[in-house]
Amino acid sequence: SSYYTVNNIAPVISYDIETTNGCIQVIDEVLEPISFNSYQMLQYLKDYSILAQAFEYTGLIDTMGINRLSSSGRLIKNDYTLLAEHDSIFHRNGIYSFDDLVARYHSPGYELDDPEGGLYQFAAYHLLEGRYFLDAIQGNSNYNTYAVYPVSISSGLDIKINSGVNIFGVKISGTDTTLIDYIGIFYNESNVNTKNGPIHFITQIMQLYKPKISDRTFQFKEDPLIIESGKIEGTYEFVDPNLFEFIWWSGPEKLGYVKGSAGSNKASNWDYIEIDGNFRIRYIMPKIMPGKYQLQINVDAFNSNNATIKIWLDGNRIGGNLDLTSGGSSTNPFKVFTIGTLEFTSYKEHSIEISSLIPGSMKFDFVRFLAI
Repeated sequence: SSYYTVNNIAPVISYDIETTNGCIQVIDEVLEPISFNSYQMLQYLKDYSILAQAFEYTGLIDTMGINRLSSSGRLIKNDYTLLAEHDSIFHRNGIYSFDDLVARYHSPGYELDDPEGGLYQFAAYHLLEGRYFLDAIQGNSNYNTYAVYPVSISSGLDIKINSGVNIFGVKISGTDTTLIDYIGIFYNESNVNTKNGPIHFITQIMQLYKPKISDRTFQFKEDPLIIESGKIEGTYEFVDPNLFEFIWWSGPEKLGYVKGSAGSNKASNWDYIEIDGNFRIRYIMPKIMPGKYQLQINVDAFNSNNATIKIWLDGNRIGGNLDLTSGGSSTNPFKVFTIGTLEFTSYKEHSIEISSLIPGSMKFDFVRFLAI
């Protein structure tokens, strides 16, 4: 029983009308350009004043703009996802004003805009790094926030936030009783599009919670250049490492990125980075929860022209040398190599660096941390 809307405003009433150069989707509302950032949209919507004031007084509105400066000093699009509670959700829990919110969550002795203070952390916990529309939330994973902890989200029949943390209610159906121990999402109202990404509206107050560690897989999708290139199938070549935010290389003149069609290659999501010669490449990955993990990489390992490589994580050598000329097969040239076991002690970004010991090619699909 699915239905589609554009910008969460205009229902599609007739779809996929084929023409010679594409297709037409018929809608029954007038579309307006998306001109608000997420904070402005929250102000525009009715009765979200308590959370909006939390962003204002903590200074987080300075980080919620349409653009931001990258680590290389470039002005780039500022992508994030906002999880928001309606004022009535706060009222239901005895919070009737911003002052009540301060009394409930702020830490004595700290300024309201101090990142170590409780109110700042409460507000920052509502901002997920990256754009996640509801259809992109799949499986069970931790989603990084602007706070000190990620948010745990799982999807199935329902999308569940921080499942098992608190009991919010009871659902009775016949003789069956089900405890509601998760924060839900108001599906019809969510997916509100802004210049930064979507806003989703949640059913309970979302408080900071330290989740269990989970598997994390990274495929360079945090970098704006990769995101933009991945929208259209093709082979892309880049010659200036300074254009990237999270990827850097030296040695070869160019770095390649391949985005194939479904089933066109055996890389996950049919895309990978390719580099050739005597190379060194570094990839800065999003924050990962502290804990023990097994480090894996997925690379092409079925070509006599491939390189032999060595690997560093956060500047420390890990694992032995990897010969990428063997290990894959004719039906699936990509192979997952287990590099080693490690333990992180803080919630922060990490970097992996790979260099060629014997020059050659490397098709690099993903980095994975398996939770132990």
